[in-house]
Amino acid sequence: MMGKILKVVMLLAVMVSTVGAKTWKAGEKVTAKLSGETLTISGTGPMLKSEIKDGGYPVPPWYGSRGAIRNVVIENGVTSIGMMAFFGSTGLTSVTIPNSVTSIGERAFQGCTGLTSITIPNKVTSIGEMAFQGCISLTSITIPNSVTFIGNMAFSGCIGLTSITIPNSVTSLGEMAFYGCTGLTSITLPNSIKSIGPRLLSGLTGLTSVTIPNGVTSIEDGAFIGLTGLTSVTIPNSVKSIGDNAFNSCTGLKSITIPKSVTSIGRGAFYGCTNITSMTIPNISTVTSSGLGFSALKSVTITGSGEWAIDNILTISSNCSITDVVIEDGITSIGAFTGCNGLTSITVLNPKPPLAQYAFSGINKEKACLYVPSGSIDAYSSSDDWKLFTCIKDAASR
Repeated sequence: MMGKILKVVMLLAVMVSTVGAKTWKAGEKVTAKLSGETLTISGTGPMLKSEIKDGGYPVPPWYGSRGAIRNVVIENGVTSIGMMAFFGSTGLTSVTIPNSVTSIGERAFQGCTGLTSITIPNKVTSIGEMAFQGCISLTSITIPNSVTFIGNMAFSGCIGLTSITIPNSVTSLGEMAFYGCTGLTSITLPNSIKSIGPRLLSGLTGLTSVTIPNGVTSIEDGAFIGLTGLTSVTIPNSVKSIGDNAFNSCTGLKSITIPKSVTSIGRGAFYGCTNITSMTIPNISTVTSSGLGFSALKSVTITGSGEWAIDNILTISSNCSITDVVIEDGITSIGAFTGCNGLTSITVLNPKPPLAQYAFSGINKEKACLYVPSGSIDAYSSSDDWKLFTCIKDAASR
């Protein structure tokens, strides 16, 4: 008798546990079941993009029940997490992803504001666009060495992240991938990337230093725009171009060295870097007129060889505060400092006077002293482009 009663009780328990459970098709061979607060994804193969639309976007069939989801368990055998799979599941706090998953789709966890940590298994190769955008409570995430692709805005707005390491397996980092992650104080960029993408780290106000990996050839438009806490940046010799607004408004920077490999600097690249006082600039073929727009700059060193005759690149009208210029040996033509009326010291290390017809127009040539190589004072004194300087001295006397 007791055995029968026990069986009845167990049956009732099973019946109660399944009351309210919902099941959906999530792929050709994948199903989803919501029981209580747990959504379980099981089967084999990929989750498919849903045909159901909300505001024009495809949403999963359990989208209407997303407010009840607290836990997601993806069982082994499922190979991908579909587009917008858990979009807007604000109550989601726990996710289990098996090793069978190889890709995380676009916007998969976008807006999961309750998610605090997630471990991506080491079979995942791609993280889609906006996959974790707006996961504001996310404080920890591990990206495995299997990942090669991180999409646009993948982690943008994850303000709770404080550090992140991107493995060397990653060869493609999307635009604005970490945009607005204001809590990040440390980020390790992989040696495998060739460019710092547009606005990749823009708005990371908590970041104080950045090392750009060797092998990077371009810093794209707005890559570091608005990093107000940035005090140190290392640009390697592999970099050839710096895009528009690349370091715009990095107000914490006080000095910067641009390597000789750089041949172009875009519009407003350093605009608003109001505390930069010292800069080393190579012989650059292309610099827009506002490329070096900062008002605190006091000292400039020009390196390299050949012509450096980019008219007016340092013409900042009344904002030009440069007092000291050093032009290294090898520079044969200059056209850059018109209007910098505060210049008091100009050192030119080429024994043969470079062409500089308009380079120092408007400068008080009685106030600024010209320092030249030993034995070259007569050459500079008789040169049409330099003879108006009343103070010409041996550079060794500085």
